[in-house]
Amino acid sequence: MNIPQVILRNGRYHLFYSPLDGTGPNHRDSIIAYRDSDDGIHWSQPQSLLRKGDGQEDNWGIMAPCPFVKEDRWELAFTAWGHWPGLMPSNCVKGRFRTPIGSGTDYQGCLSMSLGFAEQVR
Repeated sequence: MNIPQVILRNGRYHLFYSPLDGTGPNHRDSIIAYRDSDDGIHWSQPQSLLRKGDGQEDNWGIMAPCPFVKEDRWELAFTAWGHWPGLMPSNCVKGRFRTPIGSGTDYQGCLSMSLGFAEQVR
């Protein structure tokens, strides 16, 4: 479990987290999962809450959920990882927000980190 966030709301515990079962390096295919509990000891089965998208900003994986309630609906901020395969790792700007990966592999390119948002559907 990576970066768990627990919120007590309306008498229930709500757990948002990223499972550590992605299929590749650097959070590849990471998701946001959810569980809830009446007592904080016995938890529901995990549910996949949010997966990577088709857009460049979140096409690699997502992680680090930060849930909050706004106007009685859940909203979620999270870290989104985008993969830029057209950039050679040697052309990446090295640093936290643009990381060269996979030199000589089928996934070589650059990863960039951005902030994503999701809101509960009514």
